Amino acid sequence: MAQSRTELKLQMMCEAEKLIDRILAEKKPTSEIKLGDIERMAVEAGKRFQEMVAETLVKDSQGDTSVIPKCPGCGEEMAMKGYRKRRVVTEAGEVELERAYYYCAKCRRGFFPPG
Repeated sequence: MAQSRTELKLQMMCEAEKLIDRILAEKKPTSEIKLGDIERMAVEAGKRFQEMVAETLVKDSQGDTSVIPKCPGCGEEMAMKGYRKRRVVTEAGEVELERAYYYCAKCRRGFFPPG
């Protein structure tokens, strides 16, 4: 279920803070760090941040399971058979999706509703 804008912002800020803490924990002492090290850290942090934002927004946009979808084949209500996970590659990196899976006993067909 979608979160409010404030809840989503807080979640993303918390994840960003964890990322910053991890970067600082991995940082070499000032006397040993080189420009190349800083560049690599910045690029890696950017990638991690992109992945975090994409994953957070994808999870927030997952379909509403309180609405039972109708079968696209016969129009009957479908039965929810649980959740299925899948990793997909996006422009921001890999994201794990967890979507509700529905099944139509009449058509014997599985379905992931949009969302």
